[in-house]
Amino acid sequence: MRTSMPLLCVAVIALLSGCAGTRGAAQYPSGPLPVPARASDALAYGAAKHSLADPASATWTVRGEEVDVTLLAPAERGPFPLLVYLPGLGESSAAGSAWRRAWAAAGYVVLSAQSRSNGPDAWRGERARSFDFRTVALEHFSPRTIPERLATIQGVIDEAFRRQRTSGNRGEGVEARIDPARIAIAGYDVGALSAMVVAGQNVSDQPGPTPLPAIRAVIALSPYADFAGMGTEARFRDVRLPVLSVTSPEDTDAYGLVTSAAVRRAPFQYMPPGRKYLLLLAAGPHSLLGGQEHPSTDREDNRAGVRTGGAMADRGTSREGRSARNRGDASGAGSATPVISRPDPGASWATQLRNVQAVSTAFLDATVKDEGRATDWLARDAQRWLEGSATLIAK
Repeated sequence: MRTSMPLLCVAVIALLSGCAGTRGAAQYPSGPLPVPARASDALAYGAAKHSLADPASATWTVRGEEVDVTLLAPAERGPFPLLVYLPGLGESSAAGSAWRRAWAAAGYVVLSAQSRSNGPDAWRGERARSFDFRTVALEHFSPRTIPERLATIQGVIDEAFRRQRTSGNRGEGVEARIDPARIAIAGYDVGALSAMVVAGQNVSDQPGPTPLPAIRAVIALSPYADFAGMGTEARFRDVRLPVLSVTSPEDTDAYGLVTSAAVRRAPFQYMPPGRKYLLLLAAGPHSLLGGQEHPSTDREDNRAGVRTGGAMADRGTSREGRSARNRGDASGAGSATPVISRPDPGASWATQLRNVQAVSTAFLDATVKDEGRATDWLARDAQRWLEGSATLIAK
């Protein structure tokens, strides 16, 4: 028993931190999965297509803390808007490859930043070894951590600009391609919480920080909503930046903080109107929202709605799916919750990745680059292109 317990602990920690996209490699080839054609492909969003420079990885010291960064950018000199990506709890800065690759190809310098304390080291402490994963997650999602997270985000941006100035006119390094006047923040899981605070979400009775003028938009992949303490409406009433929220009826987490996926729609419902979007996928587990290129073969993810081989199960008859649609709410959040009549049983992992890539890229182009064609596509063609595999709601 002494030898089996450490092995079991390692297996569970691998399940929790597997969103970085390394699992399933033995079953799937490297690179993105092939995307099935759809009848509405003539309505697909025509994002810019840039060849990519080689990714660059480094460890920066930001305000006395080590932060791992991975930069991905177009090969051209630019300048391009900066998109700061904040991975989920326990992930490395190399996570979210499906999103980072699509955004960089669309003309953004994508800087993925993960502090050592929030990365894989989060699952190596004593509590994690004791299988107390929920307590570990609660500590990292606590409002007490928000000031430090915001300071790290600002420190990473400052360091990127410092390196850009240092390179001068030589054009060396990915940082030289950044346009400092156009910035967006995207985050997944605990990174989504940080991104939403940047957008204006309140985590205490005190007003939140004023977003930097250069930050033009926020993407929250798998948003987090905590109904304890201050009222839900008060949490999100000051969100003024354009925000895209992305979730699904299976978007619960492995550490047990969010056990009803419907609560992830609350941020959208309570944000004031004005360039706010909710992309509700018909199906997809929490790990898909993390930008995994391939579905996991782990049993937990399969129970969350993934069949081995990448096709999503039809979860339309599940108790969670039925109750969320019948209530039309998000834990009392009101009647604005979008309802999809039935998840599409043919919606594959690759299809849902493509949905997020296209809608998020159009959102960025509309809000960061001020491209009218992207705004028009979101309003006119996006829902028809999605063909029932997801629902896009705007307010």
